[in-house]
Amino acid sequence: MKLLITLAWRNLWRNKRRTLITASSVFFAVILALIAESMIKGSHEAMINNMVKLSTGYIQLQDSLYEDEPSVDHAFMFDNSVKQIMQQNSHIAYIVPRFESYMLAATDQATRPVMLRGVDFEAENLLNATSHKLIAGSLLDKTDQSVLLAEGLAQRLKMQVGDSIILVGQGFRGMSAAGIFPVKGIVKISLPRLNDRLIYMPLAATQQLFGAEERLTALLITPQDLTQTDKLAQELRAKFDPKWFKVLSWKQMMPSLLQSLKLDRASGMLIIYMLYLVVGFGILGTVLTMMLERQREFGILLSVGMKRGQLALITFVETVFISLIGVAAGLIGGLPILVYMHHHPIRFGKEMEAMFEAYGMEAVMPFALDTEVFSSQAIVVLLITLIIGLYPVLKVFRMNILKAARN
Repeated sequence: MKLLITLAWRNLWRNKRRTLITASSVFFAVILALIAESMIKGSHEAMINNMVKLSTGYIQLQDSLYEDEPSVDHAFMFDNSVKQIMQQNSHIAYIVPRFESYMLAATDQATRPVMLRGVDFEAENLLNATSHKLIAGSLLDKTDQSVLLAEGLAQRLKMQVGDSIILVGQGFRGMSAAGIFPVKGIVKISLPRLNDRLIYMPLAATQQLFGAEERLTALLITPQDLTQTDKLAQELRAKFDPKWFKVLSWKQMMPSLLQSLKLDRASGMLIIYMLYLVVGFGILGTVLTMMLERQREFGILLSVGMKRGQLALITFVETVFISLIGVAAGLIGGLPILVYMHHHPIRFGKEMEAMFEAYGMEAVMPFALDTEVFSSQAIVVLLITLIIGLYPVLKVFRMNILKAARN
């Protein structure tokens, strides 16, 4: 066996040009597959991060009835028992408490339905960088009795920093929730549907407004490793009594986003499959050329006594070596390209900004730098090459020795 592998390796370099051409086809196949997969994965990660951070978070802890009936009456008590479970789990990066409810916002000129979001701004800033979204005025602190308006809502209500807004709604267990609050700042939210209706208020002031001190409508939980979101959600479900609490991942709370990602993934994979098809035929063409060039060599080897099985094994090992060389070169060559594209994503013109903003994304094409991108594409291209490598094996077993030796 060792002798056959040695012969296969030496055969590769007897005709360096043929070997390099075949390995080059594998090399470029890996490069193209890496770029395509990285682009698809990067755009999906950007969409998930933007949508999830501004809306549901990666994991939410809720009252068991809140998902079916999102009312402030189903706000849960954020007591020491809940805090202790959060502190004891090392897989949690940080938590973001929220108290949300729909209300009616009024000025002397207009009235609109709004979403009031009571937050701890230090924690909220960790999740979605609220401080970077401020375009006028100043941020709120924990003791403020003021609000931040989303830019779109401020424009619709024709409000500026320093104006006062009236908020009216239903509080906890039938109480009245109403008050007049000064506008301390205006923030720009990348999601249009939130930018037209969102109002931020300090968490303590919101709880006081609704008569729900120490209560939350949701506790957002961010994992240390975002790829382990589902696993962390499962761990937390085991810690909380399902009679009183429910732990949901973003996939459960945003099924429409998950469906759109699956659809986009399917269309992206169609393009990658077409790339695999082109790559496969390209590699097959080089292998066919190699077999035509080596027919006389194979015929002579068989005529002097080499067994067909041994020759077939040598040709297959040669294909394996060429595949490994091409894949390794593709990974080495693709790494600096993806590193550069990850840190310098493709930026689109202003005419594309509106379309990207509808998904809460910046008008760029991001590239993912993930080990899964490299491993999956390398394995697929390697398998394609090895399957094509079976052709020389079949050719050897079907070869007419006398005809091949005369060519």
